[in-house]
Amino acid sequence: MHENSTGQVAGGKGSDTAGIAETLVDSHREAKDERDDRQREGVPEVAPQIGLWKIAYTFFVIGLASFSLAALGEAKQWVTQKRKWFTDDEYMQGLGLAQLLPGAPTVNLSAYLGFRLHGLPGAAVATVSFVTPCFFLMLLLSHLYLTYGDLPVISGLFRGLGALVVGLVFNTILNLAKSGVRTAFNWLMVVAGFAMVFCFRMGVFKILLVAGSASFLVFILTRRFPQLH
Repeated sequence: MHENSTGQVAGGKGSDTAGIAETLVDSHREAKDERDDRQREGVPEVAPQIGLWKIAYTFFVIGLASFSLAALGEAKQWVTQKRKWFTDDEYMQGLGLAQLLPGAPTVNLSAYLGFRLHGLPGAAVATVSFVTPCFFLMLLLSHLYLTYGDLPVISGLFRGLGALVVGLVFNTILNLAKSGVRTAFNWLMVVAGFAMVFCFRMGVFKILLVAGSASFLVFILTRRFPQLH
């Protein structure tokens, strides 16, 4: 009889353990399904707080290894592929917000990403870390240009750097287009933006106003008429 009661207790514990394990598996599966649904719908997901030292190192490397608008492509590669802190959609949403704000888009984007990772301290650390290598490199290049700019070697160096930057920016545009230009409306906005800049010589504020109004109109129409989506 003692053995039977012991077996029943053991069996009860085993069934309880199995039930707990099954509950954990179900919870994990539901959380994963929810994350997948949010990613498919483009809903930003709050990222867990990342250490400030890791944020500082990442954005310092981004600032050190990128030039001009090429920083946008370098930042995208680091935070979406290497670190996996954000999805492509989340990064493109942050880039769109950075373009709407006054100032350098790369600095605005660094502040936004840092804030998403670790609040206000993360925004400050990301911005300072991104700007620091650019600041000291600019001081060095400015000194070389003002002091030795008449030398053929230095003038040739700067002409070569200018051509390199053009290639890097073009490569960044292609990479961002793969993530941000997916629908017919996106392509229409690309063509319209190009025309407004090069054909109509419109200012940035007017372009953003037109683009924002068009995007809002499309959002309203797709909500009212889902078949247009």
